[in-house]
Amino acid sequence: MAARKQPPSPSSFPEPGRKRFFIDRDDRAVRYSSKTERDREQAMIDFFGAQPILSLRANMRSMDSILSEITSTLPHEDDTLSPEVLRAGWERAAGAFISSQAELLSIVKGTATIRTSQPAIRYELTRQKNTLIAKLCAEFGGESITGIRILHG
Repeated sequence: MAARKQPPSPSSFPEPGRKRFFIDRDDRAVRYSSKTERDREQAMIDFFGAQPILSLRANMRSMDSILSEITSTLPHEDDTLSPEVLRAGWERAAGAFISSQAELLSIVKGTATIRTSQPAIRYELTRQKNTLIAKLCAEFGGESITGIRILHG
């Protein structure tokens, strides 16, 4: 008895209206082109006598190369600004009472972000902004802090 041929599974057929891609030897996604598209391209090449400007393979890269390029340009976290170091420096610069009512969240691009839940502490921090900037600069080094942003809530 001869074995029956199994029909192809529905998942192997492309979805209607979706472009089909394949991965070539250089790990680039390349779109399949139909016979009609290839004939049209060849007719344009024959009529105008030049190769098409747009290539299906141009400007296509693998996701690994894109991600490695992006991550190489990102700034790396500095160990001196870990949460423990920020907390200890904030307690020394602001004092015991203010450091218990407000917390230093981050120092990014010279701006210290402080969060407090008390409106009175927010008012006190805005009044002492210049003094606080000087103390934080002394604590974290040089002219590292040029401004303060105070968040309420």
